[in-house]
Order: sequence, then C-alpha cells, then structure tokens
Amino acid sequence: MTDAVLHTTHYWILRGNAASLRNVVRGTGFAESGDARYMLPNMKALFGLALGESDVITGFEWELDRDRWYCIFRDEKTALYAH
Repeated sequence: MTDAVLHTTHYWILRGNAASLRNVVRGTGFAESGDARYMLPNMKALFGLALGESDVITGFEWELDRDRWYCIFRDEKTALYAH
C-alpha cells in the first residue's frame, strides 16, 4: 500500500510468545484499534499464511504521524507490523 506522498508500506511478520508480542508496542505511539484488522495485506500472497481479519485478536494503530499498524493473531505467536 502507498500513501498520497508516495511512501511505500513495508510488512514484517513477528513470531514469539504472547507476552513478547504485546511488549513490542508497550511505551510507543501505538494505541489499540478495532480498525487495524482491516488494514491487513493479502497474507497468503505475501507470506504464505492463511490469516485474515477474523484471525486478529488485537490490533494497534500508530497515533502519531503516518499510519502504522500492528496486529496480533489468534495463536498469539504471530504478529504483523506494517510501516
């Protein structure tokens, strides 16, 4: 995805235990967001993972400049960071 100023979004898959995945956003500009699940890329095409909106248990949105998203999936061992 790109924004109006030609920034390109980069995606990272993070793996770990539930506590470590939640610690990623602790003390940052992220806040819980119900909209985060709707910002997922095509997970199958990019990463070969059969994950979608219904698999997100909690999502976060960057509250400062430029959108960033962070979603933790149902298994609580996998997360997606979009910057």
